[in-house]
Amino acid sequence: MSTEIKLPTKLASLRGPALGAFVGGTVLTLIVSVFSGFQLFFQAFLFAWILVSGLSMGSLALLFIHHMTAGQWSFPVQRVFEASARTMKWLAIPFGLYWLGVLIGFNENYDVWILNEEGSAVVASKSWWLNKTGWLVRSAIYILLSIGLASIFSKWSRDLETTGDALITLKFRRFAPPAMLIYVGIITFAPLDWVMSLEPEWFSTMYGPLFAISQGLTLFAVCILLLDRMATEKPMSTVVSSENYHMLATFMCAFVVLWTYMSFSQFLIIWSGNLPEEIHYYLNRSTGFNQVLIITLMVGHFFIPFMVLLQRKAKYNLNVIRKVCYAMLCMRLVDLFYIINPAFHHLENWGDPAPVPYVDIIAYVSMAIGLTGFWLYFFLGELKKMPLMPKNDPRLYKAISYIDEEVFENV
Repeated sequence: MSTEIKLPTKLASLRGPALGAFVGGTVLTLIVSVFSGFQLFFQAFLFAWILVSGLSMGSLALLFIHHMTAGQWSFPVQRVFEASARTMKWLAIPFGLYWLGVLIGFNENYDVWILNEEGSAVVASKSWWLNKTGWLVRSAIYILLSIGLASIFSKWSRDLETTGDALITLKFRRFAPPAMLIYVGIITFAPLDWVMSLEPEWFSTMYGPLFAISQGLTLFAVCILLLDRMATEKPMSTVVSSENYHMLATFMCAFVVLWTYMSFSQFLIIWSGNLPEEIHYYLNRSTGFNQVLIITLMVGHFFIPFMVLLQRKAKYNLNVIRKVCYAMLCMRLVDLFYIINPAFHHLENWGDPAPVPYVDIIAYVSMAIGLTGFWLYFFLGELKKMPLMPKNDPRLYKAISYIDEEVFENV
């Protein structure tokens, strides 16, 4: 009996294309930025960073939930959560360059409150939080906490795989709840510092939770697509059943509804309040090209996936689920573009049609492809470090009754 389950060929073969996507996407973004102003590179990087860091940070949350519940739905993707969370230490490298750009003043994304050249009294009143030193320190804390939590839980998981000591599962159950509270703190303040501060006069108490929901929704889509490739060879093909896809698709449907509810609630509260310091956020996002984004999100991020995933048969049809997952990943890009890009392009007069930012779209998408390739390359490297199923976890055989130890023999 071997000590490791190797990656299925369909999964391992993605490392080469992932590295190529990283190089190609990054180079294309640099080329576009050279001709359009280098600040576009930092804007595009922020867009891509929020996407891929959400995969790793969101994995932490689902990993903690897994250890608190030990349910049937999560064991087949436990290693995905762990590997994705550990990938944060690699993502810290490109983010370090972004962080360094803010430190030396080359990255101007946050100059609106660092310099406050317009002398805004509202921005000045928030200087106790919105200052360069505070941003740099907090950003480092978010990354270090994420890396630390991923390392601790992965070490315990590796120890459990090596020794089979059932007492380690008690550590998981005992420390997962406080670790979840730490994640809540990270996801509450990190989006505030990295994205909401792009428009420092605006604020929303739903901002952090919205990003948490988006992380979960994106991660469920990625998990289904990865599980589809993982289950092409034994023993995962023996372990994974249509019920696993059904449960993950059900969670995805729930998160679609939750994202819609929170997004519309935020809009309705701000629009009905009609306060000058709040309403400008939506006025800047309600005309021209941004209207196209709104309609796209309404149809593609809610109506279509909700109507499809509401059907029980659809959630058992892998071909249908696969298409929904790809669509949700595309909608995540649209959602992030709608959130981030208008922050750098304020309309001179409310009501003026927002132009189509062709160059920005090219830079943002190419950087997203590049950084996603970076994430995927190192994610697959981390995924190889432990068996794809936690076969020495005694909770596995209680949660999934049709599995026994013989499934993992001669693997």
